Order: sequence, then structure tokens, then C-alpha cells
Amino acid sequence: MTEQSAWPQSQLLGRELDPAELDDSGLYMTIHVGGALDGDVTLEADLDTRLVTVTARWVTGNIPSQESTSGMPMDDAEALAAQWADELAAGHEPQPAEKRP
Repeated sequence: MTEQSAWPQSQLLGRELDPAELDDSGLYMTIHVGGALDGDVTLEADLDTRLVTVTARWVTGNIPSQESTSGMPMDDAEALAAQWADELAAGHEPQPAEKRP
């Protein structure tokens, strides 16, 4: 079982992650975004490295697209996930993490 104290508090959830949330795949959050791009943003914790992968998926003109970045500390990953969700909600494709200031 993963130790809860090994993870910082989730800023998006406003609480520490429950150990049961990290026992299986590591997926601990999905943000569903409506609008023109009809997308979602997921956060998945790597139980070994204690780092997070953020993946955004959306559809533009019936063509599915995806942007993903991995190996981020939880705080940075959650900030990126919130930005990507905001961009999708505004009808903009998320920009890759490495192109951000």
C-alpha cells in the first residue's frame, strides 16, 4: 500500500490523497471539459517515482488529439492540468508544457 504521507496535499482536491486512490493505476483525477473541443484532462501518479503525468485529450473536427507530459511534481502537474482544462474550456488546444514560460 502507498503511504499517504509520501504525497503532498492535492491543491485541486483541497485535501491529501486517500491511499486507496493510488493503489491501482495511479489515476487520481479526471477533469471533464465541455465546449467545442469536448475534452478531458487526467492526472496519474507514478507510485515509484512519486511524480505525476498530465494528459489532455480533445477532439477537433472529428480528429482526436492528445498532449501529455510526465515526471512532474504534484503541485506543478496540478497547475498545468488546471491551465489545460481552462484552455480546452475556452476552445483552445493546450500548449505543450515545454513551450510554456
